Amino acid sequence: MHATPKLTVVILSGTLLVAGCARGEPVNAVAQPAVSASIPMAAEPTATPIDPAHPRRGPAKAAIGTPYSFDLYTHCGGEYTRFAGRTWRTDDPPGNLLPRADAAGVTRITGYVYGTMTLVELDRAQFVIDPAGVADPPEGPVVFHPSDTPAPLCK
Repeated sequence: MHATPKLTVVILSGTLLVAGCARGEPVNAVAQPAVSASIPMAAEPTATPIDPAHPRRGPAKAAIGTPYSFDLYTHCGGEYTRFAGRTWRTDDPPGNLLPRADAAGVTRITGYVYGTMTLVELDRAQFVIDPAGVADPPEGPVVFHPSDTPAPLCK
């Protein structure tokens, strides 16, 4: 007999992440020496638990080249996010990623995936998904650029 993994859906009443309008906002960056080619391209697998009531968003001002723990909201596709005081958009969204089941076979769906967000340049940030927490992680980082338009509501 095969054990069927349990699927647990976590519904958060009244919790909706909507990135605000960043029109005209400057990028909040901390002065940093030139970025070397050693920016991490893959997060170390940690399967870090996500608290949807308190997602990791990184600092208000990010240092170029420093990876920050980050929970990307992918329920609506992951096209937009807020990081370093700014709204960001990707041309290649990761989609609504499903989390990996835990050791007990339970899958907890929060709408977020864990990884690291790094400000690579003033106008480019990259999110690297922790492969330990996602059932089918995309290859490579998700590259974001500043957005002058606010994130739309989930469709």
